[in-house]
Order: sequence, then structure tokens, then C-alpha cells
Amino acid sequence: MILQKPRSARWLAAMLLLGATCTASAERPRGPANVDAMRAREADDIALLLHLRPDQRSGLVAFLSAWGPPPPRRDGGEGPNMRPGPSMPGGEDFARHLERFEAQATAHAAHDRSRLIAARSFYDSLDTPQRAGFEALMRLRHAPPGPGGPGGPLGAGPPPG
Repeated sequence: MILQKPRSARWLAAMLLLGATCTASAERPRGPANVDAMRAREADDIALLLHLRPDQRSGLVAFLSAWGPPPPRRDGGEGPNMRPGPSMPGGEDFARHLERFEAQATAHAAHDRSRLIAARSFYDSLDTPQRAGFEALMRLRHAPPGPGGPGGPLGAGPPPG
């Protein structure tokens, strides 16, 4: 019985720790508030890495908002990136289907244009060293995954030179 006591105390401590961990993870915010926090953290990180001046911060936020994933829709409607499927809904005639498709294509083109304007505006606000850092960040962000991590073979090591 004396040998059982430390074992049960360890078991009790482990259960209490597990309970505290589960409670802490359950209290973590989810949904739009968490997305906003992640976006703010990303902007802070990029601003730090690029040594942005305070007047450049708004351009960064506009760029990230335009190029990041769209916020979740709350109204259930179609966004500018939605395309109609191969079948027409209900009794819609083909002419109405084409009108709707044209309106969506126009909205999609306007969305793409606003993204390009935000990117160009932010990029133009950067000085030469900031541009080099930004381009490196974009290469890392969009590198195709490889067997050893983003963009490279396993064990390739650092670039020569």
C-alpha cells in the first residue's frame, strides 16, 4: 500500500494537468475573432521583418486584406470568387443564366483589380531593402512544398556562397 500512494498521486496530478489543458484549449477563441487575431499577428510579423515605418503599416494591412483568404460569409450569398455550376437553378432560362454569369465575372474582375491596386500601392511604398525582404517573404510563402520542406529536396542544405 505504501508503494501505491506515490503512484496514485502521480495519476491524480496527471489527471488535473489534463483537465487544465482541456479547459484552456476549450476557452481559446474560435471563428472570426481568432481569424482577426491571426491576421493582426501576421501583419505585426511582416512589419517587424521588413522594418516598416508607421506610415507603411496601412498599406500592409490593405495588401494582406486583399490577398488573404476572404472572411467567412455570414449571409450565405455568393462572393466574387463563386462561379455558377454546370446546371442552371430551377426554372431559370439560359439568357438569365448568362446575365448572372456576366455579373459574377464583372464582380470577379473588379475584385482582382482591387487586389492588384493594393499590392502595387504597398510595394511602391517600400524602399529597396524592404522590397528585397518582401520578395523573399513572398517566395517563401508561395514556394511549392518539397520532400524536405518548402521548395527543396531533403538534405539540400543552405544555398552555396
